[in-house]
Amino acid sequence: MPETDPAAPAAPPAPPAASRAPSRMATLVLIAVLLAAGLAALAWYDTRGRIAATQDELARRLREIESDARDARSVARTAQEAVREAQVRLGQLEGRLAESQSQQLALEALYQDLSRNRDEWQLAEIEQVLAIASQQLQLARNVRAALLALQLAEARLARADRPQFAPIRRALARDIERLKAAPMVDFPAMAMRLDNLIASIDSLPLAF
Repeated sequence: MPETDPAAPAAPPAPPAASRAPSRMATLVLIAVLLAAGLAALAWYDTRGRIAATQDELARRLREIESDARDARSVARTAQEAVREAQVRLGQLEGRLAESQSQQLALEALYQDLSRNRDEWQLAEIEQVLAIASQQLQLARNVRAALLALQLAEARLARADRPQFAPIRRALARDIERLKAAPMVDFPAMAMRLDNLIASIDSLPLAF
């Protein structure tokens, strides 16, 4: 077995640059991976935050839309109730108007009936007064009593103030003037005119 020479030089060590190069590369790769992972994490976090913010915004807008929809439905219900109330009130007013019109028609009919009855009463009174005047002239030849009767009849017709009574009033006025001119009055002719005047009263139109 050969002996080693202690004086022989030792083998030179491997150069360090070759052994450190892979280590640096791995470190750089690791750093790059970590940076990429960090950036990805930041991007994911930012995206998640944006998504969450978008979801919150959508939820807020949805709540606002739902609130607006509730308000709109409430307003619509209020409007419908107001329309129904207005329709009810309109129906009540129409009913009252119809009732008022019916009452007005009834009052007008009653007024016409009263007017006709009043005219009939007045004409009946005038006929009676003229009959008295005719009798006073025919039987008693009492010009004064006949004149008073004719003046009374003319005054009542004047108070009535009906256009249809105008012909009778004119005839009475002429007879009153003739009676005032007595004793030249033709009593039979005057009595006949009064009888004709009484007969003409029945043909007068009444108020409507």
